[in-house]
Amino acid sequence: MVNILPVLLLCLLHQVQGQTHNTTTTTNATTPAPEETFEYLVKFVFGLETEKIPGYLLDTIFNGSANTTTEDMIALYGLQNVNLSATVEVLERLRYDTSRIFSIDGLSVYLSQFRVGFKDFYNSVLMGNLGITGLPLRNFLVAFGVRTGDFSDAMTFGEPDPWEVFKRGTFNETTLEMALGAINRTRNELFEACRDHALDIVRSKSRREFLEILKSHNFDRVEAKNLWDIMELDVENVENVTAFKDLLDNIKLTLENSTFLGVLTGKRVAVNKDVYSSIKEELELSKMYAQSPYDNTTVEVTIDKPHYKDIVTFSLEEDNFTTFIEAATSDRNLDNCVFVTLENEAVVHRQVESAVKEEDGFEVEAGDLNITDLMPGSPLVCGNKVYGLAKEIDDDRVIFDGFGIDSGSMMAVLNPVLVLVCLMVYLQ
Repeated sequence: MVNILPVLLLCLLHQVQGQTHNTTTTTNATTPAPEETFEYLVKFVFGLETEKIPGYLLDTIFNGSANTTTEDMIALYGLQNVNLSATVEVLERLRYDTSRIFSIDGLSVYLSQFRVGFKDFYNSVLMGNLGITGLPLRNFLVAFGVRTGDFSDAMTFGEPDPWEVFKRGTFNETTLEMALGAINRTRNELFEACRDHALDIVRSKSRREFLEILKSHNFDRVEAKNLWDIMELDVENVENVTAFKDLLDNIKLTLENSTFLGVLTGKRVAVNKDVYSSIKEELELSKMYAQSPYDNTTVEVTIDKPHYKDIVTFSLEEDNFTTFIEAATSDRNLDNCVFVTLENEAVVHRQVESAVKEEDGFEVEAGDLNITDLMPGSPLVCGNKVYGLAKEIDDDRVIFDGFGIDSGSMMAVLNPVLVLVCLMVYLQ
């Protein structure tokens, strides 16, 4: 058996060094420029995914990232128009108990939850919303077996508590029908009067306060999504609420204004990491497509695992592209290169005499490229290989992100390999 100590030390040294140093390919880029067709170049377009809108909007509501109000939430679900039968159906499908809608226990919970005095409820719902006064109102109380003399004194003088007097009555299906007959109203009319009273209270609360009330009844984002589906809300419902319409419009505008390029490298698309990060949030609501500027061939892309330090790659969902370019690195200045970009939807290129090597990429004098507006992702190509993607113009220099390997992804591959090699040597 060999002396294993030097081998183990060597393996350990590789493990430690690999965490702090990247491997680069030294290339002398003085070969001729590629042919003047650049079919590996793609631009990116976006498509809003309507099926993702509910989840996205509910996330903004429940985590408070959007400037929405309780009125916006009411309008989104159309709660101001919902009737009794629809409410019962929805609650049953959400598996809530509907037996307490017209019960004394349900009224007790309502008063407690919204911190409403019974006197205010009585005056607002019966006398205000339903417009019931005089003898019909007295007969309403009599139907429930409420002692009207005691109740009148309580409402007038506050002693005893009107709620305590009222709830001594008898409340069941029979007495409810008798009470509604006394005021010539239907169950739905009583429900809508109560609904309007509840919504007035909700409108007076902040979005955060209202959400806390909902959560206390186990109504969370998941239940809100279930309610969305049950009520069959769609994009039209969303766009009828100004706050949510503005939110979607801003996302659409951001994506429409996010014009950037990338290159096809080995069945993948390479993009500047900073560019991707700038639209990452909007991509939660949209799909991303790579599109050829030559024939408009369009393919959906999905984010790939990390590989480069300053560049991200996307996998192609279909094999519709046939022209690719190899990505390369260099620790020297580059000569005799080409800068490829789009101008007025046409592919153009310019010669680059020299690209200066910087720590993580390259720099080229902006004046040499004769550009004023930079399209991010425009590649720097030398000898049929791409060495960088344009990120920004800084002090009259175009900064290109290079294809340096991310140390984390490199070690994720190397560590198991080195361990395996060490083990094999050890076992010899």
